[in-house]
Amino acid sequence: MLKFSFIIKILISLISLQSFLSAQDANRTVIDLETAIRKAESNNYVIKSQKFEKSAAEQNYENQRSKTLPDLSLLLFRQDHFLSAYNFHQQSASLRSNWALGDLIMNSADVAKSESKIIESKIEQEKLSNERRVAGIYLQTLLKETEIEIQSKRLELMMMHKTIANIGWKAGTRSKLDVLQSENEISKIEEEIERIKNEKEKLLSEFNSIVGNDSLDYELEPINAENLIEQLLPDTSMLSVNENPFIKEYDFRANTEMLRKDVVTAQQLPALGFGGGYFNDGDPTGDGNYWQVNVGLKLPLFMWGSTDYQRQLSEAKIRSFRSQKMDIQRELNIFYRKTFSELENYKEISKIQKERESIAEQAFAIARVDYKAGLITNLEFIDAQQSLAEIKIKIKETRLRYVAKLIDLYLAANQSDMLFTMLK
Repeated sequence: MLKFSFIIKILISLISLQSFLSAQDANRTVIDLETAIRKAESNNYVIKSQKFEKSAAEQNYENQRSKTLPDLSLLLFRQDHFLSAYNFHQQSASLRSNWALGDLIMNSADVAKSESKIIESKIEQEKLSNERRVAGIYLQTLLKETEIEIQSKRLELMMMHKTIANIGWKAGTRSKLDVLQSENEISKIEEEIERIKNEKEKLLSEFNSIVGNDSLDYELEPINAENLIEQLLPDTSMLSVNENPFIKEYDFRANTEMLRKDVVTAQQLPALGFGGGYFNDGDPTGDGNYWQVNVGLKLPLFMWGSTDYQRQLSEAKIRSFRSQKMDIQRELNIFYRKTFSELENYKEISKIQKERESIAEQAFAIARVDYKAGLITNLEFIDAQQSLAEIKIKIKETRLRYVAKLIDLYLAANQSDMLFTMLK
């Protein structure tokens, strides 16, 4: 009766554990790299701030564009005269307008439009940094999951090996030292698994915060790194450095200064003033009431060299921005060449590691048989097992490093859409 009650308790415990694990799995949300990047982008406060800045810059453009049109104002006038012989008043109502023709002709408002483009490029830069950060954490987490998986399989094999060593010791064919060495190796593997799990949890904690949902426990969708490393390298003609947002920023900055030179020219063009209205003259000795229309031009003649200084300032800035752009282009071209070289290198390393894996698997299979036959020591068996685990981890690491470099390459060219298509 007691045995039956004990069995019932065990079954209830197992059911409770299964329900708990099912609830845990229900809270886990599978997420791929593209979705993670999109979520992180929508949760990035710097990007949100820059979007508000861009909106403000667009409104400033509309404001500046409105200033290229003539303004219009109503002037109401009254004047009272108190003379010794008599008193009278004069009053008028007229419309007045001033029009800076130069701003209209030279499109001065385009400076504000170009400034909004600079902010837009900064948004793209922040998106690029965000994408690289998320991708880096994503790939590091996948690597930690792989390491845990490999070490767990190794732990399972080591537990089986310990059982064999224990049987051999009791049968008198093996030493107690074999059992102790196996137990020590098991402890080392368990410690390593806990260390990797801790690193993975820290990565996931950062990941959850970045994508903007701390309440969910995300499960990362694996990337088929083995398939990607077997594919041909990207076509360089599809990856232009000129699409990089850091390059674009200096293009927009240089263009803004070019437009500022046009603004200087606009300041030297005439400004038109015109108006008209009705004049009520209460002077009994005057000619009476009348209508009045006027028009005039304001011609800038001498500005003490201000316009020349402004042009020289813009020219200096343009040369500076172009130099900075060329520097970034050079660095990006260096980065492209190095990255392509590293991708080719990872491909070759992957092939060599696959050969090493095959050798390590054969060596481990032989070591298991030889250990049972008493032909090798326990340490030799453990070394064979460890060598196989290490090469498996290195293969996964090489493939994920290849993917990381591939991601860097596409993002540097601002081709995230092409990247996501490739990863699918």
